[in-house]
Amino acid sequence: HLLKVYCLKPSVKTVEKTTGGTKIGTYEYKAPEVYNNKPYGHKADLYSLGLVLYWLANERRLPFLPLPPQLPTIDAKDESKRRRFSGEDIPAPKHGSKKLHQVILKACSYSEADRFETAAEMKKALLSVKNAKKTTEPPIITSHPVEKVATEKTEKQVPESKKVKSTDKVNNKYKENNKIKEKSNSKNKGKLKKQAEQHYYCNCCCYNYCIYKCLF
Repeated sequence: HLLKVYCLKPSVKTVEKTTGGTKIGTYEYKAPEVYNNKPYGHKADLYSLGLVLYWLANERRLPFLPLPPQLPTIDAKDESKRRRFSGEDIPAPKHGSKKLHQVILKACSYSEADRFETAAEMKKALLSVKNAKKTTEPPIITSHPVEKVATEKTEKQVPESKKVKSTDKVNNKYKENNKIKEKSNSKNKGKLKKQAEQHYYCNCCCYNYCIYKCLF
């Protein structure tokens, strides 16, 4: 919305007022030529717009002010104005790409000749930064190709001869285990038979002994 407003051509009345040296706006966002009571034109508005963008990209702090959580004092604000209006180079804001920094710092240049000629030119530069950001974004990866390559490598590294040998070993072990189980089962069956026979004979002896006692 700010770009749409600044892209409008200034009216004749605005030019007459600005060339007269009248001061409009707050000191925080004034251009140096406005502060120094010099004639100014539409480039002063581009300077103010550049300071707004700087404020947004710098943790809502203007140039030469301390960043949060430190709060700027009145003396710090006065010092930042003095440095900015004296023509000291403004440092880059904290956030944003290098291209965005170039656009903001060009708009906030001390000399009018170093700024954008028109608002349309500044808008074009900002749109180029926006389009460059879209092209540099990394693509979204839906799968994990690294894992697939790793599994393919492991499968390729194992030859078929080793695979056959490994399956034979497993089958042999399985057969040996079955033989051991069969032997143990046969032994257990023999023990159970002997125990059953002994139990049967004991019962018969007890029964015969009882009958003998009863008869005699």
